[in-house]
Parts: sequence; C-alpha cells; structure tokens
Amino acid sequence: MDDASLKALAETLRAPARALVTFTGNYQAVVATAFIPWDAAAAALPPGLELRKFAGAPDGMHPLILTFGAQSNVTTKLADVPIVLNYRESAFLIPNTGVTGDARNRAAIFMPRLDVDNLEAAAMGSCVGYDKKLSLIDTGAKGFHVRALVTGQELYTLQSGSEGYVGKPSDFPNFAVTVGMLQQPILSVSAIGERIFTVMTWQFSSARLNGAQSRLTVSHDGMPALPAGVYNWAEYGRTITGSGQLSVSWVLQGPFFDWPGSADALPV
Repeated sequence: MDDASLKALAETLRAPARALVTFTGNYQAVVATAFIPWDAAAAALPPGLELRKFAGAPDGMHPLILTFGAQSNVTTKLADVPIVLNYRESAFLIPNTGVTGDARNRAAIFMPRLDVDNLEAAAMGSCVGYDKKLSLIDTGAKGFHVRALVTGQELYTLQSGSEGYVGKPSDFPNFAVTVGMLQQPILSVSAIGERIFTVMTWQFSSARLNGAQSRLTVSHDGMPALPAGVYNWAEYGRTITGSGQLSVSWVLQGPFFDWPGSADALPV
C-alpha cells in the first residue's frame, strides 16, 4: 500500500468512535520510575512531538517509566478467531508527551523502545502502531537480559530483588504518581508520520505490588533516553522515583487517529 493509500485509510478511520482492536492480558513486571535530563527525553521523540512539563520533576528533568516482565494470556480476535499469546516484554515510556502546536496542551505516553521475544507479539503490536523490536530476552541468574536478535549484542540487563512488603498499589503512596502517568493515552508515530493513539486501561484496583530494589545496566549507547551506564532504584515506598514488582491485568483499545476520550468512555 502506497503513502497516499495509507493516508486515505487514516482519514477514513480518524473518528475515534470505536476501537478496531481490543487486547486483554496480564503483566508481571518490574516497574521503575526515573527522572532523566530534559534534553535526553526530548531527543528520544520523533519530529512533531514535544515534551510537556511535569509538575513533580526537578528543574531540567523529565519522567521516564520502564517496565520489564512477562505478558500472559494476551488475548484478541482476528477475523473472529481468538488469539492468545505469552511472551516477555520490556518498554521505555516517556509520559507527558504532546503534539507540537496543540493548543489544548494534551499529554500522552510515547514509547521510544519496546522489546519482545515473540514474532506474533511484534506483528500484533503493529496493528495498533507499536514498533516492537524482536529481541533475545532471557530471564534467569542474570536477571532480565536483553540482546539484539541478529548480532546478539548486549543491550541492557535488569536485576531486581523484593523488599518484603506486598500490597495493593494504593498502599504505596509514592506509586500514585506513576499510576497517574500510566493513565495517559499512548501516542505512536508511523513510518509516514501519522499519529496513532491507543488507550491502556490498567486494572490497578485488583493489582499487587511488591516494593523492590532494582539495578539496570545499559550496555549499548543506542538505547533511547538512557545512555550506557548503571541505574539504581529503591522501592516506591521511599520516593516517587522508585521501583516495584507489579502484577496487573489490563485492557488495550485502538488504534485511534485522533485524541481519544477517557478510557472509561471508549466503547468495547
């Protein structure tokens, strides 16, 4: 399909009245929240997007959310045929991102990096505009270990250990900031510059969170937002920029070609 045809299709589907695809699943993952230099976050955005200021960030800094874990029972339908997938996935999420020149100053999450170890998961992600990288992901003694598929090059490794307390996300007051950012719609940009939105509804009321100490080693300088180096987190119970081991169900709806309404207002 050529560029003109893709743009014509986008115009036809632009009204966000109904999601074309709905996914459901459960994510067991380490979640970590950091503040990174504003310039590093801005450099990870494609043309046409810009950062929105976040009230809780130190001067010159912007939030970054990272997730590393296993997706299970990821379910959707294709031509009325149920599809169920299980795979490992990690994501770099930059919240408080907007469209340049948007007078309403709306905010969304942009994901400059997603790694999965399942070809079908990568293909299904493309249905909603996600550029998922098919990578080698191992979980074992080394932690959550990600390498490039073709070359085997080391990309990054997460090691995490729980700190004992397990409860609802609401039991961790500082995690509420991350919950708020994760409720923003997700904004992707296609190869032809088309903006694509999805809405991820996290079922935090039934989720479980375990405070954790985490250590991320980035081995490759080509990762967005985080240069090569070592990054450490304490548990969310101490600071906003913490980490925890999360088990949460979710519903994903999309794609939309304009800003969607709230997740609750979207028809399934």
